[in-house]
This record gives sequence, structure tokens and C-alpha cells, in this order.
Amino acid sequence: MDFAKMSTNKLPKDEMKKVLGMLAEHYRCRMAKTWIVNTNGMINAMYKMASVFLDAETKEKIKLTSKSFTDDMTTVIHPSQLWKKYGGEAEEPAFYWPPQVPSREFGEDASTIKSEEEYL
Repeated sequence: MDFAKMSTNKLPKDEMKKVLGMLAEHYRCRMAKTWIVNTNGMINAMYKMASVFLDAETKEKIKLTSKSFTDDMTTVIHPSQLWKKYGGEAEEPAFYWPPQVPSREFGEDASTIKSEEEYL
């Protein structure tokens, strides 16, 4: 989520509650990380209040930053798939339909892939 150019009096408070609820309920075991970028003090305060209702595992996966990107984004998202404005190499698409993948390079690190036995 990118909150650039959004004033605190225009914050979609109800929508933020819905998004946090959705992240906690539907993506608890699927979401690796969510970055909320270009935040300000008011957004940080609202998140701090709302995060009381999130479980610890979900809280660890959500990162807020006042910058447009953080270095740890490229540890989860390959730079060729991350838009330039977020510190990657990909161009922002001019259109969003049909869906498109900026690069087929994913940069898997074989040492991080767990075997089936490790999951059991």
C-alpha cells in the first residue's frame, strides 16, 4: 500500500480497518510480507492502535515506513519484479489488464527451499 500524496484528513479509515482485517483473516498463513510505504505520523499512530487486534504472526509480516521503499523489500521480491519507485528495476505498467509479469526471473535461492520433511 502506498500512502503518498494522501493527507491525514482524507485517510480511508474504514478501508484501512477492512484491509487489516482481511490480511489477518485470509492471508495469515500465505502472506510473506506487506509493506505500507510513504506513511506519516498519523498513519503510524492509527496502525499502532489497530495492530492491538492483530495476532503476533501477522504483525511481524506488516512493515510501515515513511520512505517509498526499504532495503528488505528486495530480500522477498526480486528486483526485476519490483517497480523502480520502490527500489527495484521494473517499470510501472501503463495498463493493468490483461495481467502482466515484468520479468520471469524470480531469483530463487536453493538454500532457502525446504524439503517436504522439513515442513512436517
